[in-house]
Amino acid sequence: MKSQIEPSQFTPETRWIIQLEEDPDTGDLVMPLPPELMATQGWGIGDTLTWNIDEEGTITLTRDPPKLESGS
Repeated sequence: MKSQIEPSQFTPETRWIIQLEEDPDTGDLVMPLPPELMATQGWGIGDTLTWNIDEEGTITLTRDPPKLESGS
């Protein structure tokens, strides 16, 4: 997936439209995130994201804080 927005154009108000894809093995829906989006948000592989859908249908993704492993 190629972004139409140059990295210098990213702002906190930058919006992305991403088409869901179906995993051919499981049938699950997958949201492929562009590398530019992940880099600008500081997200990485393995991060847990939470999504919120507002009353207008806009989806907002936020990264959950890392969980600390207990030493017991």
